[in-house]
Amino acid sequence: MARRGENIYFRKDGRYEGRYIRGRDNQGKPLFGYVYGKRYGDVKEKLVKKKAEIGTLPLPDRKNKWGDGSAVQWLTHWLECIARPEVKKSTYTIYKGILNRHLIPFFGQEGLWYLHNERILQLIQVLQGKALSTSTIQGVLRLLYAALEAAYHEGYLAEMPSRKHKRLHTTPKKARYLTQKEQKIVESEAIKRKQLEIVFSLYTGLRLGEICALRWSDIDLKEGCVVVSHTLQRLAHNQGSSKTELFISSPKSNCGQRYIPLISMLKEQVKNVFLEKRPRPDDFVFGRGNRPADPRSLQYRIQRLASDLGLYGVHFHTLRHTFATRCMESGIGVETIRDLMGHSTSRITLDFYGHSTCDHKRVVMERLLAEAV
Repeated sequence: MARRGENIYFRKDGRYEGRYIRGRDNQGKPLFGYVYGKRYGDVKEKLVKKKAEIGTLPLPDRKNKWGDGSAVQWLTHWLECIARPEVKKSTYTIYKGILNRHLIPFFGQEGLWYLHNERILQLIQVLQGKALSTSTIQGVLRLLYAALEAAYHEGYLAEMPSRKHKRLHTTPKKARYLTQKEQKIVESEAIKRKQLEIVFSLYTGLRLGEICALRWSDIDLKEGCVVVSHTLQRLAHNQGSSKTELFISSPKSNCGQRYIPLISMLKEQVKNVFLEKRPRPDDFVFGRGNRPADPRSLQYRIQRLASDLGLYGVHFHTLRHTFATRCMESGIGVETIRDLMGHSTSRITLDFYGHSTCDHKRVVMERLLAEAV
């Protein structure tokens, strides 16, 4: 079996065989050449020389397939014809943004045929020079490798780049959350201003998009629970357009679809709003009738409220972090918190909120020590 990214195989006669693409026929299908040797290293060296020789040849004509043979043309073809039919509109929009901001400016008109490991290393250096976060760089590389893997399987790449660059590590940032004292102040002020969405997020942990997409049919006041099955995002109206509009879709994973119980206080708050509005089942809970609330408006409200209270670094996602932190402090199991938050794995929950467990343990231990004295 060949090593990943290398077409070198051990033969039954005791020799190694290396395969390379020496050209293409009129249909764009690869034509293979072969080199042999008694040692793996010898064959690898021969392959390097062959590929170097072929690298001086003109690119085969593949305009009838997907473009002019450039890396950018293939990436565009992959996005529009391979990825787009398989992903959500929001994911497609993110992919297109990565392509336009990072990959097209870097590769220009370079041929896909000549894309190699060293060039990818140069891309990483350029991205790091832009002071991008590690997670952003990882997202760019994931998209690039997905497109290259498709090109490799289609025979447009002689071999798949081996990802020999050092693994990019990221240290999860400590999530900003409200202390218990801060939460009481925010909760009291939100109730006073009749901003139920803030209280709702504090006691359910819903994301901003999930809050905006919530309809009254998703809330069961009798059982005291809410069904999370949709999310709302603001996306580009059309390809290449600067105008945006609101789109409602299912969560990005099945884990995002979940049931969350409502505590008695929140249940009463929601019930009061329901009796006041007498809405239809399809009306949005935090919108106006069949018009959902704009995420930007709700984000502005929490930031304005926090600013008025002298709290800084607070945004809507802070409320979600606060909910998870209170759950940790209350001793709720990680698996349960994972389900409530809609995380795909418990590892994600621990990476973001493990500090809460440590802080709570520290308080308990200090209390024990104080009692011992």
